[in-house]
Amino acid sequence: MRLKISAIIAYPQDGTGRTLDMTYTFSRLIFLAMLTGLVAACAMSAEQQAQRDDERCTARGHELNSKAHGDCVASLQAQRDARLDRRHRELVERPAVTYGR
Repeated sequence: MRLKISAIIAYPQDGTGRTLDMTYTFSRLIFLAMLTGLVAACAMSAEQQAQRDDERCTARGHELNSKAHGDCVASLQAQRDARLDRRHRELVERPAVTYGR
């Protein structure tokens, strides 16, 4: 059996074109899904996020330009900041992956 590396999809294939290890395919799909999610999350500008927060607070019944509406928007921003901080801490504190031990 002769192995070749596909230049298009970059995982080992045998002579029939079947993959030798489907783990590569599955891990690549997960990686691409995560990458797509990160890009989509970063694609929203600050103005779009502020508009979305305004719409969410208005949908919750807060009158535009009222104190309750401002508090709602501030609360949404604080929740988002706390989530981002928690995710960053989790990534920083995660133990390093070691191979071959």
